[in-house]
Amino acid sequence: MARKTKQRKPEPFKCCETCANMQPIGEGDHICDACCSRDGSPTALILESYIPADDYFICNGRSWTPQ
Repeated sequence: MARKTKQRKPEPFKCCETCANMQPIGEGDHICDACCSRDGSPTALILESYIPADDYFICNGRSWTPQ
């Protein structure tokens, strides 16, 4: 009888939309409360009117936290 292989759980896809650090601030804008923006602001604007902004996924997954 053959042994059953243990199936691995797939890794979640890392992006701003699947991160717990993404916070809505109104009218389609979202910030990342774990990252600083490129201009030195304490939070990064990652979505602007539901469209990726200049600081989208600025951490490259280093600060990503599962929801």
